[in-house]
Amino acid sequence: MEVKSLHLRELTIAKHQHQHQSKPKRSITIQIIAMHVW
Repeated sequence: MEVKSLHLRELTIAKHQHQHQSKPKRSITIQIIAMHVW
């Protein structure tokens, strides 16, 4: 599960960097927290 979480985190970071101009920085933090909750 840890490896999967790291992979998801990398995908989320990549997505955030791609949409950096569109979404605020808090969005990625919320997504990471949501993944930890899940």
